[in-house]
Amino acid sequence: MPEYRQALLQAWQDSLTEQVIAQVPEGVSGHEALSLLNQAVVGLDHRLDLAFRAWSLRDTAVQEVMNEVDARRIGILTLWHEQAGHPRAGELAQLDYATFLGAQALGRIGADNHLQEMHALAMSALVAELSRRG
Repeated sequence: MPEYRQALLQAWQDSLTEQVIAQVPEGVSGHEALSLLNQAVVGLDHRLDLAFRAWSLRDTAVQEVMNEVDARRIGILTLWHEQAGHPRAGELAQLDYATFLGAQALGRIGADNHLQEMHALAMSALVAELSRRG
């Protein structure tokens, strides 16, 4: 059973994290990479991601992989926010990811373009304010 669980976790990690990141072509960075990532996540099976997150609440081995996935996702968001010249890129990446998780849990990814537009507007305003403050 541990081998089967590990195979499931690896397949989930590959399909819903690594393959999504790989959809952003080499050499693309910053704003463009963030935009391409947002487009790529719309078509994912978010129920699968939610199922693994729920599983991680009951299984410490799954929680360890979930922590790795979260760190990987936040890490790539941080990199792309840095490349875009955003101040406090790590914190922006965490906020971006937390918003994604909330929208995912509510079933709102791709379902409500207004929510995505509001998030983009809020992030732009926050980046502008952080830049102004120096």
